Amino acid sequence: MRSFIYANWGKSVNIIKHKQLIRNQRKQN
Repeated sequence: MRSFIYANWGKSVNIIKHKQLIRNQRKQN
């Protein structure tokens, strides 16, 4: 059960980082 929660938390963190990278790339362009 705990590993399932950690897996979902990891996915959400990756999505947030991905969105931040897209924002940074748009600012550079």
